[in-house]
Amino acid sequence: MKAGLSSRAVSKPKVAMAVAAHPDDIEFYMAGTLLLLRDAGYQIHYMTLASGSCGSLKYSAAGMRSIRRAESKRAARILGAAYHPSLVDDLEVLYDLGQLRRLAAIIRRVRPRILLTHSPEDYMEDHTNTSRLTVTAAFARGMPNFRTIPPAQPIAGDVTVYHAMPHGLRDQLGRRISPGLFIETTGVHGVKRAALAAHDSQKSWLDASQGMDSYLRIMDQLSLEVGKMSRRFKHAEGWRRHLHLGFCDADADPLSAALGSRSLTLSSIAPDWWDYTTLDDEIIRAAAGLTPEQMVKLSGPGFKVVLYDTLEEFYLAEALEYINAWRQSTPDNPVGICGPIGPTEQLPLVARIVNDLNLSIQSAHFWGMDEWFLDGEEVPVDHPLSFERADRELCFNRIRGELVMPSHNLHFPKADTAAYRKSWEGVRCAVMQGGQGDVKHWAFNDPPRREGKYKDEPPTPAEYRQLPTRVVDLHPLTIAQNARTSGGGNIALVPTKAISVGPAETWKAEKVSIWHAGMHDNPFGQRLTTFMISNRLADTAVPMSLLAEHGNVQFNVYRGGIGTCEVQMH
Repeated sequence: MKAGLSSRAVSKPKVAMAVAAHPDDIEFYMAGTLLLLRDAGYQIHYMTLASGSCGSLKYSAAGMRSIRRAESKRAARILGAAYHPSLVDDLEVLYDLGQLRRLAAIIRRVRPRILLTHSPEDYMEDHTNTSRLTVTAAFARGMPNFRTIPPAQPIAGDVTVYHAMPHGLRDQLGRRISPGLFIETTGVHGVKRAALAAHDSQKSWLDASQGMDSYLRIMDQLSLEVGKMSRRFKHAEGWRRHLHLGFCDADADPLSAALGSRSLTLSSIAPDWWDYTTLDDEIIRAAAGLTPEQMVKLSGPGFKVVLYDTLEEFYLAEALEYINAWRQSTPDNPVGICGPIGPTEQLPLVARIVNDLNLSIQSAHFWGMDEWFLDGEEVPVDHPLSFERADRELCFNRIRGELVMPSHNLHFPKADTAAYRKSWEGVRCAVMQGGQGDVKHWAFNDPPRREGKYKDEPPTPAEYRQLPTRVVDLHPLTIAQNARTSGGGNIALVPTKAISVGPAETWKAEKVSIWHAGMHDNPFGQRLTTFMISNRLADTAVPMSLLAEHGNVQFNVYRGGIGTCEVQMH
């Protein structure tokens, strides 16, 4: 677990149950996870709703029921699982009341904390109907007015439902299905294979009916393919967690909690990237619950949270940081500020204050934080999204000529970053301002892709802090956010790369001042980075959290933009 936080403890007794359609389905899609749960101290249960009666070109239905029952019991023994008999014959798994009442009775008796079942989208109806029946039976576990067959008392307590990958990793229409959670099964793959081999009646049947010339080889290939998708494990099983409503707490993930390092959560937004959705659920839950008053109380040494009641106060305070930095500047001791585009409302105020105070800032400096990168170079100043253009038009072109600094004291990032990086030498940066994007960055210091040396873990904070001004690939969230805030929602307008001031320059700034107006990031994001910085939880999946290690950081928050993390339907 990251940052020393642990997920909520799993209640006892610890029980996990797999409910699949046919004998051998558990072994194909779920057995590795069941084995690992058994090794983690769970009692495990094994049930297939259909008898396997149609799985032969040679034997009668009655004969196949007997054969498949014996094979399933043998496989369950290999897995160390409690066996439950089937309810119906093949192709008779229907979403009907009789089957639902019978399955609900079993789930009430077993009382699983973890419930594994098929994908709701799969290549055949027995699979999809099994998924539906299992979900509804679990939902009805505590309803005294829902009658089961045989009668079983309703039960209290949470159950978390996980859906396996569909056969072939595709739904009924051939669309690719990706897991949200990977469980490494490399260490138990041999036992999983032995359990599947217990269904030896299926070798010739699957070859004849579905073209599986070796059902063991097909299972191996599926396991290896899911492992490849994880970019970390050799063999793996993939899972998607069912929506929590009516089943468990919103952050409940007992499967990840039980299996620890054998589990891997991908970004739910962009699986090829790191981002805040890969954090431990305990961090997410703790941050989402913060009130504005609690956010302020998270202030401490090196980190201060300031609330502003009006936007007028907010943007004036931001503008005054420019003024106070530049007033310190002299020809012998030049001082500057590094400023963002986003927010921008402070920039005209800066120009007006300089003019009204008749304040000469000719020795002062300004660094732009970032610029778009397109076709191998920085975008030209006449590009509609140019940050340099915005800084000049909103601020510096409005300051009287006899007061404004010379243009060689204005430093904007270019594709060749050498001059920009050198401009930080010999000039004191009093303040680096910034906003916070949806992906929890400052400037365009986005989390990295999950590739190369960072496919299993993101870079360490120490590694990330060494990064200088550079050209960066932008996380999909960043592209969408900038389309929303600057491009009228036109994602096609937004470049996918940018030039960004780096952590190396950020740590040269005496103070980092982040301005949360509520326009760029959201209520949850403002809380998350406040929580992580205050608790010194530096994690490069949330780049803003690295400021926990800076030593002089201030979060400036407009109270009206904090919002709430409660569910609100609009």
